[in-house]
Amino acid sequence: MIQMLRRLTVMVADDNDEDQFLFKNSLRFCPAFLLVGRFPDGKTLLSYLAGQGSYRDRKAYPLPDLIFMDLSKPEF
Repeated sequence: MIQMLRRLTVMVADDNDEDQFLFKNSLRFCPAFLLVGRFPDGKTLLSYLAGQGSYRDRKAYPLPDLIFMDLSKPEF
C-alpha cells in the first residue's frame, strides 16, 4: 500500500513582486510544498496568523508549516 505524504503549506511575505513571482515559480518544482498565501508586508501576515478579520476561518485560511519572509523591511 502506498502512503500519501502530506504537503507542507508555505507562505511568503515580501514587498517585491518579482521576488514573490520567482518564489512561486520555484515551488512548482517542489511538489512537497503548497503555497497557501502571499503577503506584501508583515502586518497583513500577522493578521492572517492571528486569525483576525477575514482570516478567521481556519479551513479557508490554514496555518502554514513554513513562512519565508524578507526581513530587510521595517514592517517585518
